[in-house]
Amino acid sequence: MCKCKISIFQLALLYFIEIYCGDYVESNNSISLESEDINEVHSTEYLDTLDNDFEKNNAVYNKNSIIEKSIESIRLQREDKRQASNKETWDNNERKEDSDQYLHANTTTFIKCPLKNDQSEENNDSSEEIECKNTLLNHPFSASILRKGSHYASGALLDNQTVLTVAADFYNVRESIKLYKVRLGSVNCKKGGKLLHIKSIHIHPSYESGNPAFDVAVFKLAEQVKLTEYIKPIFLSNVTQKVISANFMTTYWPRLIVQGKTLPKSAKERIKYHNMRVSTQKLIPWKNCYTLMESTGVELNQNSLCLKPIKTHHSVCMPDPGAPVLAEDGLWGISSGWTSKNCKSSQSPTIFTRTSLSPVRKWLQKLMS
Repeated sequence: MCKCKISIFQLALLYFIEIYCGDYVESNNSISLESEDINEVHSTEYLDTLDNDFEKNNAVYNKNSIIEKSIESIRLQREDKRQASNKETWDNNERKEDSDQYLHANTTTFIKCPLKNDQSEENNDSSEEIECKNTLLNHPFSASILRKGSHYASGALLDNQTVLTVAADFYNVRESIKLYKVRLGSVNCKKGGKLLHIKSIHIHPSYESGNPAFDVAVFKLAEQVKLTEYIKPIFLSNVTQKVISANFMTTYWPRLIVQGKTLPKSAKERIKYHNMRVSTQKLIPWKNCYTLMESTGVELNQNSLCLKPIKTHHSVCMPDPGAPVLAEDGLWGISSGWTSKNCKSSQSPTIFTRTSLSPVRKWLQKLMS
């Protein structure tokens, strides 16, 4: 009897366990299936989100790619324009920009200067006299080299007996040195200041006729000039590094006679050419100038630099040889009288020889010692 009850109890317990555990397993299986369904839903939503993000990122990428291509296209266009501008002649607008910085005789008239040796005229403080005086005070080193009484070349006073000028116009000079004189201390090449005779002319030993390299010469004056506030030497620049960009000042007197022709023809216009002019000129990068010179058949020397030519006051084929090229730290060089044979059609820059570099500086120091 006891055994039977136990068996029934055991059976009942087993039945209860089977039912209970079966429901639990089924419940867990249901929960597991629900979780899988939820995960599947979340996975689908996540994939949709990824697809949307990818589409957005792809759109942004495409947009950035278009912008980058546009920027690159603009950069290439600018580069093409820049390269083209280096090969073409400077147009009238560029020349107008440069000419606005010039101090021309037709806009600033230099008539009378209150010089100490000018005893024939009263020294009135007119605007013209003051401007003339200031010009002399700012550029007291400027020298006009005269041939038979007419301006022939410009120069710069280095000490009380040495004038630096261009070599081309005095190379193998066969005529008498007495035909040449130097005027200092006056903006007018025809009068005023101090007129001095020349003792000797020295051409740089490396200069070759027809080539702008080493186009420098030294005039030793017959006497030591007395230095005043209007007559002072200029110091040589000590800069020897390569120059990428710079603006320079030049002082000069325009030439009246070129290739046997008198320019201008009007006597009234020629009077204006008697007064010194001061201009600002831009440096041409050396590589660009090398290319320009190469097109003319001349190889540019490392001792030379190039400036945009002055075309506003006369022909491009009419240079101002010997014009001092200066910056705040002193004299950088002397402009060459070189022009290409086809200067009217070619892009002939203004070349000047640097005085700070060893081949020229040592030669100058030897002559000045």
